[in-house]
Amino acid sequence: MHYKSATRAQDSMPSSHPITLARMVLFVICCLPVFASAQHSHGVLTPSVTFPQDDAVLLEQPRMLTMSFRVDVRLLKLALYTDEGEWLNMGFQYDPSQSEHNFVFPMPSELPPAKYYTVEWSVVDERQRFMQGKFNFAFGPDAIPPSETIAASYTMPDLELKNEKGEYLTPFEVYQRRQAEREQQSGN
Repeated sequence: MHYKSATRAQDSMPSSHPITLARMVLFVICCLPVFASAQHSHGVLTPSVTFPQDDAVLLEQPRMLTMSFRVDVRLLKLALYTDEGEWLNMGFQYDPSQSEHNFVFPMPSELPPAKYYTVEWSVVDERQRFMQGKFNFAFGPDAIPPSETIAASYTMPDLELKNEKGEYLTPFEVYQRRQAEREQQSGN
């Protein structure tokens, strides 16, 4: 009896159901390459793992810098900078024959003191798609996340934005004030 009720339920379905299902399956199969290429073009050329991680705070200076990608890439650029923009030689040299998905580089033996360090990189894959990026890290007992240091550098003291009467300055007036301060500093 139970079998008949299940059969009757199937018999009551519209005859277009198998065609609709077939169309849905065909649609999904046709769309898979589109979804796969969208993932490939955006997510694969960014490092899946870096060490140090972006915005990391380490207790001591890292000995190695690592970057792992999901596919083989050619590393075009790898540069290390202090928070002041000073370039630090890591000994990286571009090698057009080197195509890998994991890169490991020794860090300079003694990094100069800095609030944080920035690693800038650029890669190209076998289809000549270019991607570039950067990540920051800090180390030491008093280190704070680089994102906090960077955010603090963008905030201006309230006094810079007001004149002697306590009125807010226009952006042009702030610019003029800063130019005058720079000229005064360079003259001293």
